[in-house]
Amino acid sequence: MTTVETRTTLRSLVFDSDDDTALIEQMTSNLPRRGLTEGTRGARLPRTALRLLESRILATAVSLLDEDPGPLFAKGLGALQEVMDEARATRADPGRRVVATIQDPYRIPVRRSAYVALLVENQESARVDFDLEVVFAMGHTSISLQHGAVDFIDCDAGVLTVSLSLAGATPPLLSRKADFPVHWEVRPPIRIPLPEQGPEERVRSRPQRRPYGT
Repeated sequence: MTTVETRTTLRSLVFDSDDDTALIEQMTSNLPRRGLTEGTRGARLPRTALRLLESRILATAVSLLDEDPGPLFAKGLGALQEVMDEARATRADPGRRVVATIQDPYRIPVRRSAYVALLVENQESARVDFDLEVVFAMGHTSISLQHGAVDFIDCDAGVLTVSLSLAGATPPLLSRKADFPVHWEVRPPIRIPLPEQGPEERVRSRPQRRPYGT
């Protein structure tokens, strides 16, 4: 069981027992029949030449797994209404610390797109597009906020699923899941972006004035 306490990566959490060579071998075995030409844009390279480059391209794609899942998770939490409400409350009262609690199971999906460009004489000859999909499936979670930012997350039961694919292609080149309990002191705290309030919300959020003389 893995606990997020300091900076880590998707690779170490989900693929910790596999080195680059093992991951590239698995990705190669899941390539479409035409190889990486299925994921290229722009000029086509001869198949024989592209096969020679496949391992280098896949090695570059594996580096997408070096992203820290913590900020992805915290920003995903920021889209939940319970967290936005408490973030807004702590911005209005900077000295206040609150804990938002999410009781029911929930999912936070995150998608990243990236590409590897093939250059010939400093000109892009072809491009291979990849999709990285990360899904946090979590249980009861407590989120501490101050000044509108998350500074601590606690969740005893969670599952993290990571999939790396050629853009628009199935099955994924890599896909694996791991337990993802979180006991994380967020440093620096991650500020929750809040949608601008409409006129009615601004009126309701103003302090009520007491009648003069009372």
